[in-house]
Amino acid sequence: MPIQVSGSHSPRMSIDDVIIKGKKDGIHLGRGKRFTISIAVFETFDDAIALNGHDYATSNPEMGWIEDGVIENCHDLNAENTTGYFCRILAGAWIDWQSGMQVQQSDAVVSNGRIYRVQAQPDGTVYTSNTRPTHASGSQVIDGINWGVVQEEVTYTAGVRNVVFRDIFLEKPRIAFSVHFDNDRYSRSYYPGATVPVQEKLLFDNVRVKYSEKKDFLYNVEIYPSGELSLNHSFGSENGIRPSEVCDLVF
Repeated sequence: MPIQVSGSHSPRMSIDDVIIKGKKDGIHLGRGKRFTISIAVFETFDDAIALNGHDYATSNPEMGWIEDGVIENCHDLNAENTTGYFCRILAGAWIDWQSGMQVQQSDAVVSNGRIYRVQAQPDGTVYTSNTRPTHASGSQVIDGINWGVVQEEVTYTAGVRNVVFRDIFLEKPRIAFSVHFDNDRYSRSYYPGATVPVQEKLLFDNVRVKYSEKKDFLYNVEIYPSGELSLNHSFGSENGIRPSEVCDLVF
C-alpha cells in the first residue's frame, strides 16, 4: 500500500526510516509545503516517489504546488520488472470554464469559485461542455460530462519547486527523475491556452546511479518549461540528461 498525502494545512510532514515494497507508487504526494522524506528503502513496481501537483482524476484528491521539501538518504532497490521512475515530478495547468470547450478524462476547469474535473473512462472520448458546472460538492453529469468537485481553493497551475534530493542511491535501471506533463487518454496535464507552470529550484546533490544500463538520469519532456535545475556531485557513467530547450541547468 503506497503512502499518499495531500493537503497544505499541516505545518510540516515528515516520513522517516521506512521500507516500502509493492506493485504501485511508494510515496505519492499531492499539494503542500514543508516536507521531509528520509532514510527510506524502496522496492516498488511504479514510482518510488511521486511528487504530483497534478495527476489522473482518480489519483490526486487535490491539485496545486508541492514546495519546500528535502528528500534524502533514499535507496531504490533493483527488481526484475518495473515501470515509472525513481521520482516523478509532475505539473499541470488549466483554465476558466468556457462554453463550447472540448474536454476529456481528467481535464480540470475553474468555475463558480471551485475547481472541477472530468471523471470519465480513459477511452479517449472528447466531450463538448455547453453548461457551466456549479454544484457545491460531489459529482454531477452535465451535457453528458461527469464533473466532480475537486477543491474550493482556486489555482490555475500545479507543480514542484524548491525541493532538494540528497544522498540518493539508485540500483533499479530506469529513468531516475522525470520532470514532465502527462498527455494521454488518462490525463492531459496542460489544457490548451493555459498559463504554463514553471517547476524550478530543484537541487540534485550526491545522487549515485549504481546500475550499468543506459537510462536517462534526468528526463525533461521537450514541451516542458522548467526553471533552474542544479546538479552537485551526482554520478552515472551511462546516464544522460535530456532537458527541454528552456531548462536552465546548473552544475
